[in-house]
Amino acid sequence: MGNCVGGFKSRAKKTRLPFRKTRKIYLCIVGIDGAGKSTFVKAIASEDITQVLPTNGFILSEFKYKNTDIVAYDLGGGERIRAIWKNYYPEVFGVIYVIDGSDRSRLNESSETLKEVISNESLRGKPILVLVNKKDQDGCIDEIQISDLFCLHDLANTYKARIRVEVCAANQGTGNTIDGAIRDGFDWLLERISDEFESIEKGVNEALKALKRKQEEERIRRQHRLAATATRSVISLSWSRNQVAPLPQTASDDDTDNNSSALRHSRLPPHLPPLQTIPNTSNNHLESSSSRASSAGQQ
Repeated sequence: MGNCVGGFKSRAKKTRLPFRKTRKIYLCIVGIDGAGKSTFVKAIASEDITQVLPTNGFILSEFKYKNTDIVAYDLGGGERIRAIWKNYYPEVFGVIYVIDGSDRSRLNESSETLKEVISNESLRGKPILVLVNKKDQDGCIDEIQISDLFCLHDLANTYKARIRVEVCAANQGTGNTIDGAIRDGFDWLLERISDEFESIEKGVNEALKALKRKQEEERIRRQHRLAATATRSVISLSWSRNQVAPLPQTASDDDTDNNSSALRHSRLPPHLPPLQTIPNTSNNHLESSSSRASSAGQQ
């Protein structure tokens, strides 16, 4: 039997969900690793649950439930990937948090993680379905114990959250044979979304617009960075081309006695006139870098 906190004390009504045929409801499925999130998604989507692999990143699943098109973000539960969960909260209409109720050694970890989910500002006003999975295994905790251990009533009151707890076994079947607790909980989630649809949709649209603005701002900043980098590269290349390389030592072919080095003028300012060639007794020649560059150009 389901346990509701946050103001809901009755089961979901067995009514047809009042969404337009073209309406897609985006949901987020989270929980620490090994809880059975992917098995739940496949079960509710009437898919094969005999071979389910752990989710390292995220899996996007689209399916129809009754008359509603569902888009489910099945997010991995490893410690390193939990940090990205919050990136999906603004655009979803509700959250399903899955707990392995049979692994009591990790209940505290799951409790702290669920608290972070419920307290996230992007989920205010959005319903949260808590599934205590693996009731078919010995030692599985029940919904009353979960509510007390996780302080769900306090969290619901503090953050004005709509929370429902169901104890289930996601591996019991799919479609018509799915665990009734899963069906009841999922119906409750969608009906709560329907009841508050306008306000939730407004928040989702505002979040998507804000995300689009942020992406546009990041794109502009990236273009500015690329332009600045390109400008610096052009300036650096121009500066390099304006530098005159040092000339090698030169001497006349008949300079056999003096062995003196020719003077090098490596970086004469470009506005100065070239130096004149001055003869000496050993027939050495002094040649400016400017005149050498000019001669090279004429050749």
